[in-house]
Amino acid sequence: MYAIVYKVILRTGLFELIEIGSNYDAWCWGYDFFNTFTILLNLTVSIMYTFDNMEMKYGPLLLTLERLTVAFFAIDFLLRVFTAKYLYPDVSEPRAIGKYLTSFSGIWWAASTLLTVGYGDIYPVTTMGKIFGIFIAFLGVGMVAIPTGIISAGFVDQYSRLKRIGEYGQEEDVHFIRICLDKNDKWVGHHIAELDFPQKIIVAVIQRDHRILVPKGDTVLKAGILIFPDIRSSYLSDATKS
Repeated sequence: MYAIVYKVILRTGLFELIEIGSNYDAWCWGYDFFNTFTILLNLTVSIMYTFDNMEMKYGPLLLTLERLTVAFFAIDFLLRVFTAKYLYPDVSEPRAIGKYLTSFSGIWWAASTLLTVGYGDIYPVTTMGKIFGIFIAFLGVGMVAIPTGIISAGFVDQYSRLKRIGEYGQEEDVHFIRICLDKNDKWVGHHIAELDFPQKIIVAVIQRDHRILVPKGDTVLKAGILIFPDIRSSYLSDATKS
């Protein structure tokens, strides 16, 4: 009898300790603050570990902190499963545990935060509704994020090419030379990546049909004008003729 009473009191105390808003004594406040601190610590460690210098200096310490925080999360989860009966007092203990494990509310609120949808006054209440809502939110964000990422990657690629060209000119005082290709030249019909250029030599600009192109490795050469950094060599003029 005493064992049963002790077990009930223990589980009730654990439930009030770990559940947010169930009781507001000093122990509950302390646990909530410690839980929040552990989450922030885990995020900080994960971010710091992505920097090479931090990994080299504090790698073992960061891994230890990450293991400790993950262990705390696992213990917290087990305690919540252990006290699920007090979260759903109207059902039996097996159903309460099953209801807690299959609850989709946390995933829904996390997805709403991640996708910046907002909580709002109207939101899905059934599991299938939440799944459908998350799918629609991902689809809406993807329709904006994917084209934006593609366009941004194109700008970054062009900026990097122009920056490399500028660095060649600043560091080595390199002048540019022009090479005219006709349809009988050796390079015509080949991708730029297929050509065997000396180290640090790039095709800076292609002038074709009164258009100026910044080429990529998969650009196919046609008759036109190529502009190279001047390497003070006859290699380019000789290599284009077969």
